[in-house]
Amino acid sequence: MQSNSKTNKSGNFWYLLDGLLLVLLALPFLSLLPSIERYSMMLIFNLAMLISVWSM
Repeated sequence: MQSNSKTNKSGNFWYLLDGLLLVLLALPFLSLLPSIERYSMMLIFNLAMLISVWSM
């Protein structure tokens, strides 16, 4: 059974775009967090983006 790869790639693209927008909106508030929380949030985001790119 084949899946519709165009739909999957489109979904991954919007996932990446939403994640980037979320990080850009959160950047001013990240300075309020301690450095370890800031790094862990960015690490989690980068891991999620890597998974979405890898699944394209």
